[in-house]
Amino acid sequence: MVEPLSNTDNSKVHLILGAAMKRFGYYGLAKTTMAEIASDVGLSKASLYYYFADKDALFRAVVKREQDGFFANVKDQVIESEGAAGEKLEMYVEKRHAYFLNAFGNLGKIKMTMETIKPMLGDLLNNFFRSEVAVVAEILQEGINNNEFRDIDVSEYADLFISSMNGLRSITIKDKNSYQLGQDDLDLIGKRIKVFSEIFITGILNNR
Repeated sequence: MVEPLSNTDNSKVHLILGAAMKRFGYYGLAKTTMAEIASDVGLSKASLYYYFADKDALFRAVVKREQDGFFANVKDQVIESEGAAGEKLEMYVEKRHAYFLNAFGNLGKIKMTMETIKPMLGDLLNNFFRSEVAVVAEILQEGINNNEFRDIDVSEYADLFISSMNGLRSITIKDKNSYQLGQDDLDLIGKRIKVFSEIFITGILNNR
């Protein structure tokens, strides 16, 4: 059985993740050492390994914290906000795109390739996808309950919605790595997902 972290340990983990994010963003993953991160937060290298088994585990924890922060923000500013379900879905698309712009910017600094990202973050990416589908399904169900949307299979449509936006992003990026993306690429991604979301929402409106 894993013992829960104490408040002191939680505070140290928070400091470690903050320091690690700065190091990864400035120097890149390959050039950052556990010893440097430990020094940044006033720990010995051995003490740092008490919290994280290795640098990859620490990097995954940094990504996980960013993901958790994104969904907490979505819950507060989208799900629990006033307004129609269609407006909430549009808000989610905007926040999602802003999140990925930030993520791609950070990955560009770290110089991570897609071949590196997928094996290291595969489980986190899969969990992120499932969480996204759950958020969209909740919005769609709200729209049905309010007679704003037609009676649709929310699980199927939510999966289709997120999968389609991921596909549009992948098609736009093609074989480029995050650090090879220009502003034109990012603008095109934003334009395409906005148009798609508008078509999607129009298609499920309850016009009866």
